[in-house]
Amino acid sequence: MSDAPLGPLDASVIIAITELEIDSLPAQLFISAITLAELSVGPLVATDPVEQAVRQVRLQLTERDFDAMIAATAITHSLPLYTLNPDDFLGVTRLDVRVPRLRQK
Repeated sequence: MSDAPLGPLDASVIIAITELEIDSLPAQLFISAITLAELSVGPLVATDPVEQAVRQVRLQLTERDFDAMIAATAITHSLPLYTLNPDDFLGVTRLDVRVPRLRQK
């Protein structure tokens, strides 16, 4: 890993992550909501069906990792995690998952 202990990644790094030297990246990786939004647009603007599928898979893998980062942050700070998608966190030990109630219509 590089000498940077922590560093945000932009969309271009996420896109090329499998082609990068791991030791050139910080020890702890994270992305911002903006990066996730950029990746979310990718499948929508791709005109080639194969490229669209590749971008969709990349987005789904990144979202899964993003969920893991959210869980890790909550565990590290001994905080409950509020989500409407509790199944995304099944099997994560030491995580206090709470599902807020929806308003009655």
